[in-house]
Amino acid sequence: MTRTANARRRGGRDRCTHRLISVGLRSHYVAAYYAAPLLIGNNRGIIVNTGHYGAVSYYQGPAYGAQKAGADKMAADMAKELRPHNVAAVSIWMGGLDTERARAHLESLPADKRPDVKRESPQFTGRVIAALYGRDNLMCFSGRSLIGAELGAHLGVTDVDGSTPISHRYSMGGPPEPHHTLRYRSRGDRIGCTRYPSASPRTAHPPVKSKTDH
Repeated sequence: MTRTANARRRGGRDRCTHRLISVGLRSHYVAAYYAAPLLIGNNRGIIVNTGHYGAVSYYQGPAYGAQKAGADKMAADMAKELRPHNVAAVSIWMGGLDTERARAHLESLPADKRPDVKRESPQFTGRVIAALYGRDNLMCFSGRSLIGAELGAHLGVTDVDGSTPISHRYSMGGPPEPHHTLRYRSRGDRIGCTRYPSASPRTAHPPVKSKTDH
């Protein structure tokens, strides 16, 4: 019985790993593949991969980290190839999301084990994307992995309830600078592309342990 239970647990982890890579990472590529011709035809657009701090710090295992790191690199490479067509590609790192699944998980935990950090709504990232798309210097951000909370603060975006989501840069790490072969240089150096500010005390927060999916 013990061997059977262990096999089932391993099988569950294998299936989860398979979905993270073959569904999660592959879906980013497939969606971009079919969206790119439409965006190129429009002569302006943005492709957004959803990322997480697990790309640079340990979070939920190797498959999760590989999927998030892969999404970041994919956005950077797509940005380079789409830049001549005025189409941007970025990866936006989300914080803990206030979803029905997350709420159910948190409610299952003992009261003293529940993190007291406010979670951001899924709509917040959508608001950030809309604000980013409306910027004249959209292409300055292309190719980068961006922390949603920091980008939202930079663009003046709040969550649906008016709150300001926090950045976990100081506890979980931040996106690395793009390699020089991926940096935006064609017009950015002349029009003054500036790096958006990193987390301030207002948006940063100490580490919070949570197993909830993002």
